Amino acid sequence: MDNRNATASWSGYLHQGKVGMFLSLQKINDCLLNDKAFNRITMEYESAEDIDLKLGNLVISRHQVKAYKNAKYPNDYIDVLSKQKYEIENGKRKLIQKGFQIMKYNEQSGEYELEVDEESRFLHVINEVKGFNMDKVEFENTYKLSKYVPNDNNIKLYKYPDGKDFCPLRKDDNDNLKEFCIKEIEKILHLQDHIYKNDRSHCEYIYYELLNLLDTEIRINHIEGKYPKILFEDIINIVTSIEKKKNQALNIIRRSFVECWDKFVYDLEINNITVSDEHFRKTESVIKDLNYLDDAQFIEFLMKINIHRVIVPDKITPEDVPKICSVDAFNEIFYSILIQVDSLEFDKNIVGYDFGEGYLLTLINQKPARIGSLLNDLISKKYSVEKIYNEKYLINGHIDNHFIGEKIDEVAATNSVNWNREVSLDNIFYLSKMHLIKVESAIEKLNEES
Repeated sequence: MDNRNATASWSGYLHQGKVGMFLSLQKINDCLLNDKAFNRITMEYESAEDIDLKLGNLVISRHQVKAYKNAKYPNDYIDVLSKQKYEIENGKRKLIQKGFQIMKYNEQSGEYELEVDEESRFLHVINEVKGFNMDKVEFENTYKLSKYVPNDNNIKLYKYPDGKDFCPLRKDDNDNLKEFCIKEIEKILHLQDHIYKNDRSHCEYIYYELLNLLDTEIRINHIEGKYPKILFEDIINIVTSIEKKKNQALNIIRRSFVECWDKFVYDLEINNITVSDEHFRKTESVIKDLNYLDDAQFIEFLMKINIHRVIVPDKITPEDVPKICSVDAFNEIFYSILIQVDSLEFDKNIVGYDFGEGYLLTLINQKPARIGSLLNDLISKKYSVEKIYNEKYLINGHIDNHFIGEKIDEVAATNSVNWNREVSLDNIFYLSKMHLIKVESAIEKLNEES
């Protein structure tokens, strides 16, 4: 796996969405402060470039977002700084030189027309770019071992609220873009004298809801093959709503799910763990597809991987997030299996592998000493157990090679201590063939059997 490209691909996907939302919130604040209408302004995602802010067909500003971790000099961004060039092949235009798109092609006249003025072309980066604003002589005298690249399109590095012309990727709990977004949300609420203007937790929920708005738009347009577009009117309606949304917790879980994967990819990189590009792209596609599930399907997915927990869809709260979306369990079990089992197709319908006698991925991460309480949790979850009745193996973090029915016999003998209730011999677990298998054994078994 090309670590830089993997990081740029996935982390860039998350980073780019946050950049777009930050730019939108910042523009709304600018309009509010200057008493300008903004309801008809839109953020277009991945159309001409990564992000456009537009009023009708007029481009207010255009942005490219590059999450290149090892990039240091302008030459690393040559595909942005160069001018686009086309040639005609078989009567059609063919791009032969990448660059920042500042012109649009008029189909009727056959001419190119300026679409983005010089003050509205921005490049967003995650590291400092040395010598970006130097002329050729100054650059070559200062950085003798680096190649000078002219900035023919007069692209500007975007300057963030902290005064820096770069914004690093999220790392653990350090998320600059999240803080920038929340600050803009707070500004809007103060300008509106909103009831929640001093409620930090409410602003965080709004932030997650806005990201969910973008994810939903991407999901819908991904299916329809269109470019995602978000109206500023929809953004301001979410920000200024006085209702505590029912799906706040689910939005946080969705974001935690993809950010857990982001951290897992980062750990792969710093530990020099190699994965083929093809398998990484396939795994990344699985994560995106799961994140693109609608709310009902996503909750069903959560219930399947948390078969040891009681999840009531309409009663999930933010306090439930660390349990339902355990970072450790996702990293140690779920993502580890996906990335290390490279010869079998992951089945999103069963959330596992429909191979041999069936393997279900779970977030069960209890130690072997807690098998009694785990079985109690499983037995109380009849709904989920019936769903996975035909799967032989429940992949978990630490408990290996235990036939569940056999363990019930052992625990039932001390039922007054461990269960406080009778365990019926016709319990569904006695009739199934389910085994607990730890993640390392499952990886070995799946790779061998394939």
